[in-house]
Amino acid sequence: MRAAPWFDLLLMLPSVGAQGGPDPEEVFRAHPLGRDADPAGVTATLAALTGFFVEQSLLPAPPGLPTLRPFQRAQGEAGLAWLRRRLAPGPA
Repeated sequence: MRAAPWFDLLLMLPSVGAQGGPDPEEVFRAHPLGRDADPAGVTATLAALTGFFVEQSLLPAPPGLPTLRPFQRAQGEAGLAWLRRRLAPGPA
């Protein structure tokens, strides 16, 4: 699949944030791929990814994977926090 060069980096960062890692926005901006990314594209992609995690977290757990939905919820919460910062008034 072809995507923007920063796409995989963005997809990974809510998981990093959910597990107590560094601030996703700081990591994204510090990375060479993130520095040159289109801000509107990043925000739209983050919104879509966050919506996916939140929606999936509300579904019943699949057989044999009882921790999947809580993990998706944590990823969704990390994505929402990141998205709120990106959408806040002032410098992004």
